[in-house]
Amino acid sequence: MFNGSTRPKVTRAARPAGAPSPRQRRQESVKTRVYGVLPSQAGGVSIHAPSRRAGVAVAGIPWVELAGVRVGIVLWGGLALVDVGHLAHAPSYAELGAVALLVAASSVGMRTTTALAAALVGWLVVNGFVVHSVGVLGFDGAPDVARLGLLVGLAATASRARR
Repeated sequence: MFNGSTRPKVTRAARPAGAPSPRQRRQESVKTRVYGVLPSQAGGVSIHAPSRRAGVAVAGIPWVELAGVRVGIVLWGGLALVDVGHLAHAPSYAELGAVALLVAASSVGMRTTTALAAALVGWLVVNGFVVHSVGVLGFDGAPDVARLGLLVGLAATASRARR
């Protein structure tokens, strides 16, 4: 019977359960040869986490390169702080202070422009969830300028600090 294909159907023998495929066998020989893995360890997965042993230098987290992550921490951490402040019935200046400390801590060692972006994100969180309700943004004149100035000043000062 013609099934629309000119190639005959080829069936392959099933390999036993747990047996590596031919591709996996080729990779294992490369892994053991290149990385010095013992044959008994071939096929296993290991995580090489740095340890703090005497005389061994461990590279720290490159926070300077993770500026976007730190701005995200300002956003999500600020939202969490404001939420906790609302649950604890904290006054608005306490919530502003908590977000300001978060902005300052996140801005340590950042480039100035990124630190100013973190301050702007912090101001948006304060404006939308502390001053106004449910994320509604508004501009109230001098008080908003003062809050923005506080956050920008803290971020700019903290960005000059080095660890």
